[in-house]
Amino acid sequence: MRAYKILPVEMKVKDFNLSKDALKRLYWMDWYFSHGKNAEATCRHFSISKSVFYRWLPRFSKFNLATLEERSKRPIHLRGMTTNPAILKRIYQVRLNDMTSKYKIKEQLKREGINISTKVIQTDNGSEYLLYFHDLTQKLNIPHYFSYPHSPKMNSRVERLIQTIEYEFFHYQDPLPEIDNIQRLCGQFNLKYNQLRFHQAISYKTPQEYVTTLLS
Repeated sequence: MRAYKILPVEMKVKDFNLSKDALKRLYWMDWYFSHGKNAEATCRHFSISKSVFYRWLPRFSKFNLATLEERSKRPIHLRGMTTNPAILKRIYQVRLNDMTSKYKIKEQLKREGINISTKVIQTDNGSEYLLYFHDLTQKLNIPHYFSYPHSPKMNSRVERLIQTIEYEFFHYQDPLPEIDNIQRLCGQFNLKYNQLRFHQAISYKTPQEYVTTLLS
C-alpha cells in the first residue's frame, strides 16, 4: 500500500473506500504538497492539465478524502410525474386496441370525460431545436423542455430507441427512398419493435406482451 506523506498518522486510506480515480487524485495532492506546492511541476509530472488540477485542489481536504470523489451530477430539482397512474393505465388499454395515434387516444379519453394535453415537447440542446423550432413551439403555445447538457439519460428512452433504429434498421437499408416509402418502412419497424422484438429491459418480453401483463 502506498504511503502518503500529507495525511495524519492515524488516518487509514482504506477506511474511505476510495475509487481508483479518487486514489489517483490523492496521489496528485500528496506529490504537490510534498514538492513545495509547485502546481506546474505537479501537472507536468502527472501529465494533467492545470484546469483539471485546480478543479480538485480547492476541494481537497486531508481530513476527508471523500472530497476527491466525483460529485453527483443529479439535478437538484426534478420534474415529477404529473399524470395520474389511473389515466396511464387507461392509455395502455386503449393502445392495445391498435389506437396508436396520440390524437385518437386523446379523443377516446375525452369521450370518457378525461381531458389531457398532448402538447408537450422535450428535446436535447441540439442547434436544430434552439432557434426556429423553439420559436415555433412558443408561437403554438406548446411547452418545450430541454434536457440538461451532456445528460442523455434524461432522454434515455428516446436515445435508446434511436440507437436501436440505427443498428437494426437504418444500417441495413439502401439509400433512403422517398418520404412515402420511408414512412412505410418505419411503420414496419414499429410493428416489429412493439409486437415481435424481445426487450431485455422488460425480461425479454415484447412491449405488447408487457403491457398486456401489466393490465391483467
